[in-house]
Amino acid sequence: MLVPAAVSADVSPAQFLTDGGTAEWSTAEHHTGSYSAKLTATNPGSASVGIPYGGPLSAITELSFWYNHEVCEPNPEEGGTIVGPDMVLVLFDDPTTYIAGTGGAVESTDSWSEADATTGDNLSPTNSSGAIWWYGTCKADGSDYVSETPEGDHITFAALKGAVSNATVLYVGVKLDPPSEGGSGIVYVDDITINDVVYELEAPSSTVSVTATSEAAVIGISVLPTLIDFGSVESNKPVTGPDLTITNIGNVSIGVSAEITADTFYDGANYFYNAALMLQGRLCTGSTTSLGGKWEASELNLESLSVVTPGSVTTELVCPPSINAGTTYTGTVVFWAEATE
Repeated sequence: MLVPAAVSADVSPAQFLTDGGTAEWSTAEHHTGSYSAKLTATNPGSASVGIPYGGPLSAITELSFWYNHEVCEPNPEEGGTIVGPDMVLVLFDDPTTYIAGTGGAVESTDSWSEADATTGDNLSPTNSSGAIWWYGTCKADGSDYVSETPEGDHITFAALKGAVSNATVLYVGVKLDPPSEGGSGIVYVDDITINDVVYELEAPSSTVSVTATSEAAVIGISVLPTLIDFGSVESNKPVTGPDLTITNIGNVSIGVSAEITADTFYDGANYFYNAALMLQGRLCTGSTTSLGGKWEASELNLESLSVVTPGSVTTELVCPPSINAGTTYTGTVVFWAEATE
């Protein structure tokens, strides 16, 4: 006997019960979702699927299930009759346990039909004004059943609620029995409705959420020192400055080039640093009369600077002739970084 707890989700924690038959999840047929419960009953075995509930019987006003009566054939040699699935309730009114059930569902006219256990639609006996229920007492394990309805007689759902008005519904299920004379049956069951809640019969599952974030390329460099003072200079006398440390502060490998963006004329027509500044032992490319002398990354040995290892650039000033005495020459060199991967 199941001792289920109340549920509130609309995807049921469905439970299978078998007594010689089989019950399994199937994706071959489903009314909603991805699964249905496939019940197979082979004489004398039965199978059922259901959900724990825990609410009072008196509060139930809607009770139905969807079914696809694909195959349910009697043994032709023994003259059996077609039998459909029926709704079953396990009730408890301390200290008594009850089992209640309906007549079997009629054959589904389309692929899926709904059996309404409160009105009797699509449940037998048909044309009975909803008198489709039977019930009786049993032990906690379901044995020793004693009918409370006359043999062959049925009552309405309203009458059932009146007969066991204080009962709690422990379990709501759909059961398939085989023809009594032999043979077998198969039915697919889905979407048990209790009041305004539809319990989809879906296979139990556990999900793992996964996420990944693509990292955007970050390009950046640090150049130290940011100021070089070559001090007093004279024509044609080289002056060695400090080495520049170039550090990749981004997250991708880069190539680093350099460009003079600000300079001072030394003879009225030529730019001083275009003509005098040496990086990595090289003068810039470009005319001394045009601003914007450059060093390519390959000329600075910085064509592939990784994130881990900083680069170094030597500095030297070789003053051209004809510089003006007492003049301060200022300039700006910009280092450019470009991703190499």
